[in-house]
Amino acid sequence: MKQKSVRSISFPTPRRYLSLIGQWLRRKPFAMIRWLISQIVLFLKALPLLACWLVLGIVLFWLAKKSPLGQELGIEPNIALFATLLTALVGFGVQQWNHLVDDEKTRRAQREAARGEIDSLLQVLSDNLSEGARLYRQYARKIDSVWQDAEVKDYFAKKWEENAPRELRSIVSLRERLEHGGGSPYDRYDPVVANDLEWAYENLDEDWQQSIAGMVTNNWGIGSDLLRNKVEDPLWRAVVPSRAVVSPWTSLEQSASDSDSSDIAKGVRFLGLEENPFGALAAESDYLLFRHPVLSDKLQRLKVAQPTLVVGEQGSGKSAYALLLIREALLSRVTFPIYCVGLPALPARTAQLDGLVNALAQTLLRFIAARPQFFNKQSIAGRSAMVDLWGRYIGAHQILTLRLQQAGLAPIGVGEEVLKEVTRLIPEVGLPDSSDVTHLLALLTNARPREFTSTFMVLDLPNQVLDHCASVIAQLKALLELTQPLAHCNVFLKVFLPKALLPALKDMSSLDQVTLDWSVSDLRDLILMRMANVHESSLSALCDPKEGNLDPDERLAKAAQGSPRRLIQLGNELLARVGKQQRQLARQDLDEILRPLS
Repeated sequence: MKQKSVRSISFPTPRRYLSLIGQWLRRKPFAMIRWLISQIVLFLKALPLLACWLVLGIVLFWLAKKSPLGQELGIEPNIALFATLLTALVGFGVQQWNHLVDDEKTRRAQREAARGEIDSLLQVLSDNLSEGARLYRQYARKIDSVWQDAEVKDYFAKKWEENAPRELRSIVSLRERLEHGGGSPYDRYDPVVANDLEWAYENLDEDWQQSIAGMVTNNWGIGSDLLRNKVEDPLWRAVVPSRAVVSPWTSLEQSASDSDSSDIAKGVRFLGLEENPFGALAAESDYLLFRHPVLSDKLQRLKVAQPTLVVGEQGSGKSAYALLLIREALLSRVTFPIYCVGLPALPARTAQLDGLVNALAQTLLRFIAARPQFFNKQSIAGRSAMVDLWGRYIGAHQILTLRLQQAGLAPIGVGEEVLKEVTRLIPEVGLPDSSDVTHLLALLTNARPREFTSTFMVLDLPNQVLDHCASVIAQLKALLELTQPLAHCNVFLKVFLPKALLPALKDMSSLDQVTLDWSVSDLRDLILMRMANVHESSLSALCDPKEGNLDPDERLAKAAQGSPRRLIQLGNELLARVGKQQRQLARQDLDEILRPLS
């Protein structure tokens, strides 16, 4: 009969035990201290039971010693004491063992429950990446002992690593780092992180988009130009809501042919230019205005925190400068811009200050809907001021929350927090009489987003206001009389108006005035700058070299007669002539479109 082989069992040597303990202590130097403390706590909890066992053992063995059997056996006191202690220790050990067994059962059940929650997270993640990412952040913040268990943490990390897309893991990690004051973990532009941000902005919901926008806004180095354009465009649309006005951010992606007529487009292609160097006639639709802005000394003067009148003839660039000023203000995050074409619309009340406060309320509504983080950053007084404004000029209760959502506020995540806070504050704010100028001025100050230290009220008066000259001048004078009290609140009027209105405002001569006038030299520089953007040094690129030196730059600058708009109009006519004739310009073309040389 074949005997079964017996497997020998080897036990670690004492030296091996000491080596393992040393490795454990090196990896976790404080583990022994924590273990000792936990054992002392357990011992103190079990001490009453140990005392009971000792007393019981002593009584039993005392009785045994006094009994006839004990006297017959001759039990010595030291043996009785030893037996007593042994009994007590055995009882104590059994009690501790039961305690550990129960503890382990509880921990096992807790681990299983945690694993179940993690598995449910994976199901949510497979259905909805945005909701899954939010749930992951919620679980990652749990401080329950079971969620700090090494086994649970390893399982959590492993499942997240296996099931979440790499880009999503990157964005969640970046958001955690930035929100907890760790700063940006990237010292320089990282294309991988930029691509991850773009992926998240395209694939996650509005709550995550708003968070990504906040990350990019406060940490410009981490996002790509394309993403920054997408992030900034909603803020531009909040201040300049008209879709007829081109955005400085989407214009960077616009094709040159989007605003060109057929003959102009043919001319651009015939000459081999990258785009139309002149752009659209009106500043509001000229995508080149922001792509190649004219950052002159006049614009620098407009950026100064003081009330300013900007005057110019039709076509002198008033609207262009107004839009450039708004762009600069939004980029700086120092001055909060409010833009009105014409005089601000007055509500049912007739106070002129009401019109300005109403314009602020409407702009803030769109601005907070586009970036609700600005609302959460406000102080309690600032939030109350915003809600007070909206309650006055937009509506209260359900009307206000509905208008916020219609303006684009997502009712989840940060947007949901804003809606709850607005609903809470609506009953608390008062609505005193609009004639209380002091209160209205306080609202202009307190409702301003916290990051901005001042406000620019940009009023762009088109030439059509000249048709109602008397009423416009009366309203304008009333507004300009508010410049001093507004300035005390760091609110500054920037009024762009036709030059024909200036004589009627001679009483306002103390205000800073910027006159938009263009010399032939200024216009020639504008031509050269626009041509340089298409990698040409002069308009000579449009002319037939066989015709000799036609000096087209000087001729176009003079023909524009001090008007950038007329310069763009004539430049586009030159391009259209090239496209129509499918040849470069001859002297006769210049004579017909411009004016003959004198």
